[in-house]
Amino acid sequence: MNKVFRYDVGQVNFTPTPSGGLRGPANMTRTGVFRYRNPDGSTRRELRHPDDVFHEDSIASLEDAPLTDGHPKEGMVTPENYKRLTIGHVRNAKPEGSFLAGVAVVQDGKSVAEVKGRTKGELSCGYACKVIAESGEYNGEKYDARQTKIV
Repeated sequence: MNKVFRYDVGQVNFTPTPSGGLRGPANMTRTGVFRYRNPDGSTRRELRHPDDVFHEDSIASLEDAPLTDGHPKEGMVTPENYKRLTIGHVRNAKPEGSFLAGVAVVQDGKSVAEVKGRTKGELSCGYACKVIAESGEYNGEKYDARQTKIV
């Protein structure tokens, strides 16, 4: 199968930084079976195995990854659109149990105000991966495909 883009959602409990930004520990993503909707409306269950989620290339791709306000319509952040799209970054990416965790740092003034005003506070990790045809069962849950090369 081809490379696809996926999104995960989690909560972040932010605290102020000395410079007026915000930072907080965050579970960026996790291992396990995730459900995704196919274009025809059916559901596909994809395994995110620890060998793939915690692969050194996957962890390295999250270190210093940019934070954006929502998912950019144009796709991933590049050097050409970085200044316009980025509100902060991620640091200290590491496995914690079944999660790939890190610290989310928000430095953009408007975004800091939205988090403090509680109109924003979720983190959604966007990533690219290769989905391969593989079925099986992981921790008692059936899956139809497996995500590999997660970055």
